[in-house]
Amino acid sequence: MQPDQHAEKYASFLEGLSAYMDRLRAPKKRKAANDNAKGMAPLLPYRNGPPSAGVQTNWSLTPNGTFVFDPENDAEESSYSTESRHEIRPSENLTMAGLEGVEFREFRHAKAGGGGSVELIPIPGKRVGYGVHIETREVDGEKVETKHKVVTRLGCWRFSDGEQTEQAHKRRDKKVVKTRLKMPVGAMLGMRYEANQPRGGEGSRAGSKPYFEAMLGAKHRYVKGGLCKKGKSYSRAESATILAEAYSNTPVLPPVTMCEPGIASGGNYRPRDLFIGLQKTTCAGGGAINWQDAIETEENRKVWFTWVASLKDEDKAVLDIAKTARSYEDVGQSLGFSGDYARKAGKRAVLAANDNAREAMKKIA
Repeated sequence: MQPDQHAEKYASFLEGLSAYMDRLRAPKKRKAANDNAKGMAPLLPYRNGPPSAGVQTNWSLTPNGTFVFDPENDAEESSYSTESRHEIRPSENLTMAGLEGVEFREFRHAKAGGGGSVELIPIPGKRVGYGVHIETREVDGEKVETKHKVVTRLGCWRFSDGEQTEQAHKRRDKKVVKTRLKMPVGAMLGMRYEANQPRGGEGSRAGSKPYFEAMLGAKHRYVKGGLCKKGKSYSRAESATILAEAYSNTPVLPPVTMCEPGIASGGNYRPRDLFIGLQKTTCAGGGAINWQDAIETEENRKVWFTWVASLKDEDKAVLDIAKTARSYEDVGQSLGFSGDYARKAGKRAVLAANDNAREAMKKIA
């Protein structure tokens, strides 16, 4: 072999070796672990069975989507009770009543072009009290105190001059603790922010016996219970025997008195306990399901049964086996295959049934 030919072949060998080493160093593309799972999507709804009822409650008043005004629905929703109600006390009417005898004058603030805001200034009198507020500020490194005349009483109501404190709550170390906070100048003292209706409540009347009487058209009459009579307890069979014996010994049965519709009562029993939708639970689990969920669930069930009915019997048999099988080999053995071929046959059968189920699903959708 000539030297030039040897050098050419050697260079070609090095080039091929370099390409081979590059392929070894390159990371191999691994198939995603969930690729097969994505392909088996039709098998999941078949395994899970028909859709069950939803878990949302009927708390929402209107369905999602574009809202179209309906006078009938608006009239119905206006009758719904309030979720929670808070009041500031004293009320506006009580506040105005406490200012009886206090006279005010208008003071208009200056503004370029006119139209400044108007403020009511109390006119000094017996029903008006004044105090002094000391404002402390720092000017050129020195503390300067300025005294301001402030209103501390109007009629029956008192106001802060910056020194009064009231009880309040404050977060400290991730806990809510009681404390005394200084009221700002002009703040009305003794005001309260109270909740007169608990969250989730419907007022004191809703849920009472008179409320259900008016709603159901039934009359309520409270019958006081007598003393509890202690005696022997009988089983169901013994009670039936005693009742049959009493019927046989009574030739003429007494007339049956039909009572008008009423509401059960007695003790701490409440009629609202009979209605599951009116129950309050510790979590969001009470009440009936949303009507949208009920309709959607019913439609999904119809689609599921139609889809299953359109499958072939052999595909159903394979899918039923695949629901409990642990591997393709188990499927193949259930179909009558054995040995090494059981896994291949099981995989082929599952993939074929899955593809047929997907095509049937597309036709229904």
